[in-house]
Amino acid sequence: SFNKRNWDYARDLFLQVLVLVPGHVNARKALRATILKKFQEQGAPGKLKLMGLNASTSTQLAMAKNKPDKVLELCQKHLLDDPGNSKIRGTLATALKEQGHTEASATEAEMALETDPHNIIAAKCLVQCYKDLGKIKEAQAILAKVASHAPDDRDLEKMQRDLAATETMNKGFEDTKE
Repeated sequence: SFNKRNWDYARDLFLQVLVLVPGHVNARKALRATILKKFQEQGAPGKLKLMGLNASTSTQLAMAKNKPDKVLELCQKHLLDDPGNSKIRGTLATALKEQGHTEASATEAEMALETDPHNIIAAKCLVQCYKDLGKIKEAQAILAKVASHAPDDRDLEKMQRDLAATETMNKGFEDTKE
């Protein structure tokens, strides 16, 4: 469907995969690519529609705050019309992380940071995912970039200390192996 430029059908197929397997990284990337291709060819929704969509989604997300499944669904639905919304993508990454889909969460957080390098929520989520995946150097690099945008953020400072401690412990563990 993607190769035949049937964007709506391809989008629906990728969505079905994500409903069944929320942690499917390739389906997430393909869904975003499909929506972006569709908008390039057919045009994106207007600003007025997106403003209404943002207001509606924000209200619904506030009501679904403690329901990660619902947050996941709302964010995914919103991103079908607004794939460049890094705030919603950061929220989606956080919901995926809460459900234990670390790699998918990292992918969504990376996409959010591509769009908006100042997205602190996505950056924090990505750092946690990288830490869980054992990518300490990558996590430190993300923190170094983002820390300059929020110098007073205590969570970022704590994450930097935690990563430094983890790196030190890993080096010490590797030294005892030899």
